[in-house]
Amino acid sequence: MEAEAAMKDSSAMARARAAARALAFVLAAAAAGCATAPPDEGERADAPAEESRDPFEPVNRAVFRFNLALDRYALKPAAQAYAGLVPPGARRAIYNALLNVELPVSAANALLQEDATRAAAALGRFAINFTFGFGGAFDPAGAAGLDYVDEDFGQTLAVWGVGSGPYLVLPAVGPTTARGVAGRVADIFLDPTSYALNRAPRSARPVFVATNVIDRRARALGAFDAAARDALDLYAAARSGYLQRRKDLILDGAPPDGERPPHALEDEFNDPFLFILEDDLE
Repeated sequence: MEAEAAMKDSSAMARARAAARALAFVLAAAAAGCATAPPDEGERADAPAEESRDPFEPVNRAVFRFNLALDRYALKPAAQAYAGLVPPGARRAIYNALLNVELPVSAANALLQEDATRAAAALGRFAINFTFGFGGAFDPAGAAGLDYVDEDFGQTLAVWGVGSGPYLVLPAVGPTTARGVAGRVADIFLDPTSYALNRAPRSARPVFVATNVIDRRARALGAFDAAARDALDLYAAARSGYLQRRKDLILDGAPPDGERPPHALEDEFNDPFLFILEDDLE
């Protein structure tokens, strides 16, 4: 049993590291509105399918260039300053807390998807980390083997059979789809943090959002630059990276025996912020 558990842990860590390397630019992209590492041969084979979901490509490319400029002149310098001034341990605690406050949204969406197991896991992780991890700054639930649950209303709509709609690139937001936009709006109403911020001082919301964005951008500084150097077509690489990332989220990881769960209807592009880049935490 111990050997089997060790093999599963090793496999999970390997998948996480591989995904982290491939999607490091994806995480930075949501902050800046750009995206991921260059696609491999298999991803290039899917290019026509991706292009068919991108009917507004000329406009999307223009917005993509704007987002790259926004990252270059504003977000990246802020992230570099943050990484240089805030010690790694403090950044880890901030990131843990930011992830923890998003777990109620994951739990609500898991329930809407009729997945009580994942909903219980999300609520359990939130409660343990909030109670014993000083508001989520530490991760005792993760140390105990309770994995992070990443669900959003975009995935819920996919479970319900809603198509993704056209691929979009939004200013200062990044890649999404029509379904992703609807999911973002719905998640605001599902998020207890939104209601808490409404009762907080007016400055609390922009501080919270800025901290979230800058912290996550700082974790992808090196990988972002490497991906940008290697990509032949940065826009196409971004689109492909979002395709793969959202596909993985909708599938809840690797489906057993190669089967697709009923909610894996099609690829979705949306917020990849919740992906954890373990190699970038130091």
